[in-house]
Amino acid sequence: MPDKRFVCLLLVALEVCLVPRCFSADRDPVPPHNDPVFIKKLLEAHNWLRSRAHPPASNMLDMSWDKRLANLASMWLERCILKPNAYIVPPKKPHPLFKSIGEIRWVREGYADEDPIKEWQLEEQNYHLTTNTCDRKCSSYTQVMWADTYKVGCAARRCKGIEGYEGGSGVIFLCHYGPKGNIPGKRPYLKGEACSKCPDEECVENLCRNEDRAKEIAGEEWLPFSSSAFSFHLYCTTSAVFGQLLAIEFWN
Repeated sequence: MPDKRFVCLLLVALEVCLVPRCFSADRDPVPPHNDPVFIKKLLEAHNWLRSRAHPPASNMLDMSWDKRLANLASMWLERCILKPNAYIVPPKKPHPLFKSIGEIRWVREGYADEDPIKEWQLEEQNYHLTTNTCDRKCSSYTQVMWADTYKVGCAARRCKGIEGYEGGSGVIFLCHYGPKGNIPGKRPYLKGEACSKCPDEECVENLCRNEDRAKEIAGEEWLPFSSSAFSFHLYCTTSAVFGQLLAIEFWN
């Protein structure tokens, strides 16, 4: 006869995983937001674009990954709606350091890690640094190129139905930035010789690098207590815990 505890754990796992939205489809090619390859590709894509500012930037900071920003993006994408993330809007304080958080959204039927960044790069032709104006949409490009922004966290999710998207099903991609860019009246970066405005920092690929700034930011993890996303996480967690207890008691 199978071990009782093993059977109980199996029942609990089935209970949790059969709940809609508590799992991703097996055929889903979209990587989780904490996947090392996903993180590496997106971070390299951001810094590659920032290092090639045209005209050159004198104060462009090197970007590093922030797991809290990525978690915020991932939690919001669970809703499968194409709207701004309500979790980052004041008076909520979802991050221990950044009072304001930037975001860029992207949605398509198909997906590859670099696709969103490539599309945002195309907006470069719409932006003019001298006059700080745009011919057409360029807000995604200017956020990516915002010199003072030094943390980024992204997530992607495939949804069978996306509220606010005419295509219905597809992949939503969301990046959050700290501190927020696109401040009205301010240019994304200063024109000049690379790293000339940060002489005390290491200059790597035209970016100002500071090891302390690149460290993981300390602080407690934030959860949207009043949101359905939190209820979803709470349900999955409590189902597993109490399900085990009840099942074990039953078998005893």
